[in-house]
Amino acid sequence: QVNSRIHQGLAVDDMVDMTVDLSEAHLHFCGSKTDCDGGWNLPEAMEFAQRVGVTHESFFPYSDKEKTCDVREGWRDAITKIKQYHKIHSIYDMKSWIVERGPLLTRFNVYDDIFTYKGGDYQHVHGDYAGGHATCVLGFDDEKQAWLCKNSWGADWGEGGYYWMGYGQCGIDQSMFAVDSFEKIAGMPVRPFLLLYEFPDFRGPA
Repeated sequence: QVNSRIHQGLAVDDMVDMTVDLSEAHLHFCGSKTDCDGGWNLPEAMEFAQRVGVTHESFFPYSDKEKTCDVREGWRDAITKIKQYHKIHSIYDMKSWIVERGPLLTRFNVYDDIFTYKGGDYQHVHGDYAGGHATCVLGFDDEKQAWLCKNSWGADWGEGGYYWMGYGQCGIDQSMFAVDSFEKIAGMPVRPFLLLYEFPDFRGPA
């Protein structure tokens, strides 16, 4: 299992739980202004997270229903805002970033057979195209020839909400987004940015 955390220049002994629960509803309904079926494109979502930021979940809780942009007062005081990000096209550079810095964001083409995925290395075999989907890439395994990803479909799907997708499958590694730094992380002071990640089960780039 991959353990990851964000750390902003604090001494190791001072590290505390810095998990921030961001509002998916704020990002989608205030940023894209489209419905759930339509979804949103990752480049535009990254731009919104940089320009506006994403507030804490408590200011706009998630639900599986269509909503308007209805954020609680005070949401601007609890935003997490990206300062810099860039796109990576080289698989070698993707692996290097994961090892040295941390997770990446990407999208892939969804086909019907992924909805019944239970575990192992996903390879598209059958089923119609169902749309695009954004995901978080946490690690990789050159023996499996696959990326380790975290999905957003709940812990009952896949391997506890995680999955392996083969290199080159469904366009997953055509390009990926890397967050270089944050302007602000909700509840944390702004300090020189440093990512600390632990990847006990994964090797560096081949």
